[in-house]
Amino acid sequence: MANELSWYINRLSCMSVGEVIYRTKTKLFTTIEKRKPSAEVVISDEQINAITLKFLPHMASQKLPEGNPDVLKVADNAVAGKLQVFTEVLKFDSTPNWNMDPKTGVKSPMIYGKTLNYRDESLVGDIKYLWEPSRHLHFPNLAFAYKHTQDKKYLSCLYEHMRSWIDECPHLMGPHWISSLELGIRLINWALTWSILGEQLQDLFDLPNGKQLQKDWLKVIKQHVEFIDGHYSRYSSANNHLIGEAAGVYIGSMVWPLDEKMTQSGAKAKTILEQEAITQNYSDGVNKEQAISYQQFVLDFLLMPYLIGQSYNDHFSTQYLKNIENMMNYLAALMDIKGNIPMIGDADDGYVFRFEGKAAHCPYKSLLATGAVLFNSPLLKSKVEAFDSRSWLLFGDVGLKSFNSLETSTTAFPIKTAFKEGGYYIIGDKLGTKDEYRMVMDIGPLGYGGIAAHGHADSLSLYLSVQGKEFLIDPGTYAYHTEKKWRDYFKGTSSHNTLRVDAKDQSVSGGNFMWVKKATSTLLKHEEQINSIELSGKHNGYASGKKPVGHERQLVLDKQKSEYLVTDKVTCRNDHIVEQFWHINEHCEVIEVARNLFEISNGDQKISLKLDDAFDVKIEKANDDLPLGWASRAFDLKVPSYTIVGTSKVNNDKDFTTCIKVKI
Repeated sequence: MANELSWYINRLSCMSVGEVIYRTKTKLFTTIEKRKPSAEVVISDEQINAITLKFLPHMASQKLPEGNPDVLKVADNAVAGKLQVFTEVLKFDSTPNWNMDPKTGVKSPMIYGKTLNYRDESLVGDIKYLWEPSRHLHFPNLAFAYKHTQDKKYLSCLYEHMRSWIDECPHLMGPHWISSLELGIRLINWALTWSILGEQLQDLFDLPNGKQLQKDWLKVIKQHVEFIDGHYSRYSSANNHLIGEAAGVYIGSMVWPLDEKMTQSGAKAKTILEQEAITQNYSDGVNKEQAISYQQFVLDFLLMPYLIGQSYNDHFSTQYLKNIENMMNYLAALMDIKGNIPMIGDADDGYVFRFEGKAAHCPYKSLLATGAVLFNSPLLKSKVEAFDSRSWLLFGDVGLKSFNSLETSTTAFPIKTAFKEGGYYIIGDKLGTKDEYRMVMDIGPLGYGGIAAHGHADSLSLYLSVQGKEFLIDPGTYAYHTEKKWRDYFKGTSSHNTLRVDAKDQSVSGGNFMWVKKATSTLLKHEEQINSIELSGKHNGYASGKKPVGHERQLVLDKQKSEYLVTDKVTCRNDHIVEQFWHINEHCEVIEVARNLFEISNGDQKISLKLDDAFDVKIEKANDDLPLGWASRAFDLKVPSYTIVGTSKVNNDKDFTTCIKVKI
């Protein structure tokens, strides 16, 4: 109870007066809505006949490209009673129990959704696990599997899953009527499902009681659009959620324009999308949430309305499309020669839609393959090996042909290395070639808006890959709503390759998705010469209070030596403990060859890391108590990795120099 009260106090401190008034009104509206009976929704035959499916018309004549059986595997698993939910496999007899968390077995009460406390594990279990199956990411695969095999087991599975979901999740009741974002994602996957089936939707609705399913499904679609339209995320909550909600409403209104009200909601949603594409992204392509996983999430939310709008001859602005291109180019710049990308900020393995069934599927490469066709970009193509099934779903064989026709040079394409607005810099040599080595430095904001929900306390952190092999990493995210200890660690300063003072984070957390005190980062210098690059920045995370500490980091690359010098400049006048962290890729081996000198190998590739002699150094691996020595590549999954920690006492200004030698 005390923790919950503390959360509310912290949340209130992040709100403006306008937001407090807005949320008070929303609370009142929710109370009224709870007591007010739901308006009856009647779907007429005229409304059904007016639906024209114009998205993905190429699916009528397309066959699955050879070498992509994993698309059908998702459908086969669903038929067999299995769904992949993060690292778990959900097993069921006929249909999933939509209101039960498959991880903990906790079944949510069927009360008015907006009054259900989804943060209370005793009520709902882990809400991420409960919500995930109801995003219906497997529906498009079931539709596609039937479309191209004509095996009715896929159609029956789709029917049973949708029928049971409608029956078990009545309007406004239970956990699936809480978050407008979840409704938006469902709408998008339903739209894909209908569009893939096309004329063969009739086969679904010709099944016993199929006509009733058709009307009930359309009724729920209309209720989804109306719910989101009345419950958009606003103020400090208006991050990726607002974009995803608007995407769902826009797509829903285009695919199923059931009445004038839905059409008006769609127009409103389009205005929100146009505005938020600019508001939530810097002009250099960096999403303001400062989280790479959410960059891909938001990209899909912007991309899908654009493509569907094109199909229905409802076009978005050139600036909207330019934002999508800039966001893709930023991902391409961060991606190394083997497709690795730093795990900056939060990640929860959330997808707008998947389709691709491969376990090793890379959503970033998929987006770049799509972007290569959309923008006729050899640069984006150069970052991916093939035109994946997900991109093929959107563009068909015409897209595949266009992708294959793009020329890629054997020499590196020019890669943008400075994203000043977003605060990320790539310092390296031979970028885009097999001999590249690259270090990414973060001098960006903590996150977006008043709560900076998905940012990490990672100012001045570094990431290093050499010839496509990672060495210095951001360890990831691991946990969200549950396991506070691990949530605090992975988003905290000690989980990043930077400096920590007095065992405190640079920014002060007020909850799982809230920062009540935010460090501000500042670029000091960025200068490139023929054989060297210098970059420096600072932050003010420790600059307040009775015993302030300043932290400035200078990074110098000597290309002739293939050597980085990292100088941490600490300014203070009192006693403090300074810690420097180096998180090593989980596939690396670490050997201490001399005092404070380490040789780190990843396969046949090696670097050396020499910490300042003023540090007392320890190596940690899989330490649960501190915690330290963990890497998380997937939600709710962590594996042991090495962390090198240097500790020193300071009571005056002090420089600490670390040398990183790349051995090519």
